[in-house]
Amino acid sequence: MAVTAQEPVTRRSAFQRPSAETGFWSWITTVDHKRIGIMYWVTAFFFFLVGGIEALLIRVQ
Repeated sequence: MAVTAQEPVTRRSAFQRPSAETGFWSWITTVDHKRIGIMYWVTAFFFFLVGGIEALLIRVQ
């Protein structure tokens, strides 16, 4: 019986993640739960401010 060396098989992932670690696009396409939580809080705070400004505008009217 002869011994033969086999080359390791390299497999590609079905999902290629973006290579950029910083920037707007990396925040939009993230799957990191910590970044998603930060985006959730920032969005909630933004709409809280928008609602407060709209309430002030209605009071001025």
